[in-house]
Amino acid sequence: ATAGSAYKDTAQGVEFMVPAGWTQQEAVFPGGQDNPSSPKIVGFVSDNKDINMALVSYSIRSDNAKLGSFGGIADVRKNIVRSNARSVEGDIVAEREVNVGGGPAYVFEYTVRQPFKHLLTVFTTHQTSAGNAYLITLTMQAPASEYPKVAALYEQVAKSFKLEKE
Repeated sequence: ATAGSAYKDTAQGVEFMVPAGWTQQEAVFPGGQDNPSSPKIVGFVSDNKDINMALVSYSIRSDNAKLGSFGGIADVRKNIVRSNARSVEGDIVAEREVNVGGGPAYVFEYTVRQPFKHLLTVFTTHQTSAGNAYLITLTMQAPASEYPKVAALYEQVAKSFKLEKE
């Protein structure tokens, strides 16, 4: 797969590259209609439906619009993947903080055990020029055995992720 077209959500102020040949699918967040944070999911799927990515955003209070409101990278990591049986079991492969144009983001590469998948997640917050605040994640996943084939592509997508400047 190669670089494709840009996906842009002007309301939430986010933009990133979608791989060529992937199809966009709107998804309904389970229980989303009852959730005051109005979660929104936009999925993108390759020919192999197990190789995909999803942009998930939640409305948050503007006083939580700074990434630090969720703690440092170690605090957020604990909510992404844990090594105990009460939540998603997995292991962090790598993590880093990056600048995504309109602010900082945390990028996590990790595996989960059931089923065995390899994932890359961009985690950030954003307050748009209209004053709306969002928690935004872009998660790319593949079966662990397939990840080496898409790792460079996923890094390219993560590096293309940008927020509008405030």
